[in-house]
Amino acid sequence: MAETVFAPCLEGMKHVRSDSGVMLAKPFLDVCKQILPVLDKFGAAMAIVKSDIGGNITRLENKYSSDPTKYEHLYTMVQEEVEKKTAKGSSSCTNGLLWLTRLWTSLLNCSVICLTIQTGL
Repeated sequence: MAETVFAPCLEGMKHVRSDSGVMLAKPFLDVCKQILPVLDKFGAAMAIVKSDIGGNITRLENKYSSDPTKYEHLYTMVQEEVEKKTAKGSSSCTNGLLWLTRLWTSLLNCSVICLTIQTGL
């Protein structure tokens, strides 16, 4: 299979789930950070997007770093905010995670398109 600029990031996604299928915070955030240099390849037009993505990563990393054992799983962050009724806030980890998952959906679609073009399928 042909490789795209997204390949290292997509490869890293294989390690973001625990054996029981739960999303792990640290591996997910590490993979998200890998996409930032890829965005540089798109030029200055992506600077605002890169900054927004970086802010969402930082928000989640700060929460994780405050108690790595407690926040080992992304679900724990979301569950806590839902219980506190802060999940819908613009600066919530839940909102940041929502935008990061949208990013990955878009990148997966881009990767499929790139592979399709490269292979002529």
